[in-house]
Amino acid sequence: MHRFRKKALAITAIAVCSLFFVASCQKYENLNPTPEELDTINAHSIDYALQVIPDIHEVIPMDLVEAMNAVHDTINGIPTVICALHFGDNPPSLVFKQNDSLLGFMKDVFIVKEYLPIDPNCGYRLSCYPGKYLLPINCFRFHDQHRGIAQVDYKYNYIKPEQEGPNNYAYELSIVSDSVFIMGEGNDFTVYYSQKRSFEASQNNDNPNYMKPSEYVILSGTVTSGGISNLYFGTKIRKYDNPDPILIGDRYQNVDDILIIHKDFVPLQYWDPNQSFTN
Repeated sequence: MHRFRKKALAITAIAVCSLFFVASCQKYENLNPTPEELDTINAHSIDYALQVIPDIHEVIPMDLVEAMNAVHDTINGIPTVICALHFGDNPPSLVFKQNDSLLGFMKDVFIVKEYLPIDPNCGYRLSCYPGKYLLPINCFRFHDQHRGIAQVDYKYNYIKPEQEGPNNYAYELSIVSDSVFIMGEGNDFTVYYSQKRSFEASQNNDNPNYMKPSEYVILSGTVTSGGISNLYFGTKIRKYDNPDPILIGDRYQNVDDILIIHKDFVPLQYWDPNQSFTN
């Protein structure tokens, strides 16, 4: 697990701010600093390689972290417990481009690995249970990444792209522009953040009972040629904006329910999170 350097960063920040203030006061007096002054400025300049991100348990509840740390699976008929977390201070880049177009990764038919309901007597009929399938397309797209921080777009598309159109679309969407953290080493990564989903649909696919869920997210996998392998997507429901007690536990997960789904390989593809058929 990565170590933290908050005190060091704070001291560095104070020193840099102090130096900037002094330099700002003097910049009209000395536009040609001496080599010694340049050495002093360079010695106190910000090192962007020194990046501090919060530990995963400071952002994500421990029960979701523990669930991702011990995912129950069956390999070659043998029950196995898998750690789906990748720790480290040097994660791979999750920003992919082709011909100046930003790519993401997307795939349908994820397999449910864990469903941990807060109320074991209240089953979520649409989520299925371990070993079952989730059919909608899960789409992810990262951008503006600087080592361990980034921005992410997420789309949960109910309709295949080739079947979409002005009168036929339905998807959940989340665009997170801050507090997206990445850890890992080599090609292995784990992303963690919180998101709030919105729902957009054509009139014939509208869902007037959509409750706008907010959730914690952990996304882990390995960057390979052409996509992401061994992708785990874990979520825990935080709250609903307009909860309906009749629908929760039936069409929607309960608050605090944990769901972990998996895909062996998710290919890189172009998709636009801002695509709209309403115009």
